[in-house]
Amino acid sequence: MVPTFQGNIPRVRDNGGSGMVPAQQVRPQMDYASVMKEALKPINDAAQTVTEVLKINHARTVKAESDDADNRAMAFADQLMYDPENGYMTKHGKNAMDAYQSTMENLKAEFDKIVGGLQPATRDAVASRIADRYQSALRQATQWNSRQTQAYHQESLLSHKASLNQSVGNNYGNEEFIAKTWASIQQDNEALAN
Repeated sequence: MVPTFQGNIPRVRDNGGSGMVPAQQVRPQMDYASVMKEALKPINDAAQTVTEVLKINHARTVKAESDDADNRAMAFADQLMYDPENGYMTKHGKNAMDAYQSTMENLKAEFDKIVGGLQPATRDAVASRIADRYQSALRQATQWNSRQTQAYHQESLLSHKASLNQSVGNNYGNEEFIAKTWASIQQDNEALAN
C-alpha cells in the first residue's frame, strides 16, 4: 500500500468507509513576523550601509574642502608675508613699521573671505585652523614690526646725530648754537643707550 500525499501531508487508507483520512488543517510552525524581519534584514543592512557610505563621503568632502581652504589661506599668508619682492618680512625699518597695520588687515580680510565662502560643516572644521594661522602670522609680524621699528628709531637717531654734527661744523663760530646742539647730541646718545 502506497500512501498518497496532499499538500505534503500523507494520506493513509482507512479500513473504514471512505478509504481516506480527512486532511488535517495545516498549522504554521513559524513566526511570520520574525521571518519577515530576518528576510528584510539584509535590505535594512544595505540601507544602513548606504547611509554610512553617505556619512563617510560627506566627512571626506568636508575634509577635502577644509584642506583646500587651509591651503588657500597658507598660500595667501606666504605670499603676503614672504614674497621676495613685496612680502612684509622683507620690509625694513620705517617701511616695515608703515606696512604693518595694512598687512594684518589684508591678511584678516582674506582669511575671513576664505572662511565665509565655505559651507557650514567645512567652516566649522577649518575655522579654528585658519584662526591659528592668523594668530601665528600676527605674532611673527608683530615681532618683526617691533624689531624694525626699533631699528628705524636707531637709524633716525644716528642720522639725526650725524646731521647735528654737520650742523656744528657749519656753525663753528656760534657758541650758543654749539652748546644747544651738543645738548641735543647728548639726548640722542641717552636715547640710543636706552
